[in-house]
Amino acid sequence: MERSLHRVSLGSRRAHPDLSFYLTTFGQLKLSIDAQDRVLLLHIIEGKGLMSRDPGICDPYVKISLIPENNRLRRQKTR
Repeated sequence: MERSLHRVSLGSRRAHPDLSFYLTTFGQLKLSIDAQDRVLLLHIIEGKGLMSRDPGICDPYVKISLIPENNRLRRQKTR
């Protein structure tokens, strides 16, 4: 399956450079995201064109990881 590049935006607003990023994917997911009181709720509403483990078999399994961006990490230096 071919990879595709999608712009992902936060909320229902139109993709804005400060509120969005590019993501290389193997399909499409429709998500509902809600963050309240230090809890992130993520609901998968729909999936399209996702890769399955075995060709020709429907595999309704999605794995999502939250990974911090490297360029936003700051290290303190002690002299």
